[in-house]
Amino acid sequence: GRYNREPDRSLSTGLPLIQNAQISLGEVQYSFTPLQDLFVVGGVSQRYVNIDTDGTLMTAARNDNMTGVFGQLEYTMGWSLKALVAARWDRSSLHESQFSPKAALVWTINAQHSLRATYNRAFQSPNYSELYLNVKHPLRAVVYLGNNKLRPETITGYEVGYNGVFGQTVYITAEAYFNVLEEFVTDLGPGVNPDYLGP
Repeated sequence: GRYNREPDRSLSTGLPLIQNAQISLGEVQYSFTPLQDLFVVGGVSQRYVNIDTDGTLMTAARNDNMTGVFGQLEYTMGWSLKALVAARWDRSSLHESQFSPKAALVWTINAQHSLRATYNRAFQSPNYSELYLNVKHPLRAVVYLGNNKLRPETITGYEVGYNGVFGQTVYITAEAYFNVLEEFVTDLGPGVNPDYLGP
């Protein structure tokens, strides 16, 4: 939590800033092995975020909550091949629900060499400044505004890799990956969006 007994001072505008916030988070996780070669993990998380800037950064206070449900299966097929699948579902009052899957396959060629292939999707929600900032510069015709129409930034990744030990003294790793980024969110930039006032 954070509570301003006295306002901070913005270095860019000189304006007073108040940022009172309380974040509460709880998570429950359980793992078990139903079969000798199968490992299972499951869980749920809940988060509450309460932020009030008293009008200095946002026009209104925000009270948001996020729920996550996740699970993972890891299966070993003999001594040389291991498969992993995982998924997470996130619901939030800030954005539409997100589904994040992951799959990986690891082939242990021998005790010194292994190959792996991985697929995963992840997301990052825009922060409160990017969504709800509302500050007018006191000396210049600039308004710093967030954009509450922003969607979560997502990344889908594909990766292959190799690990090897040579002569018990040299360790080599090589990786190749390709990422697809969508709904990219940049840093705040006054005047970049023609819908908002600029310098």
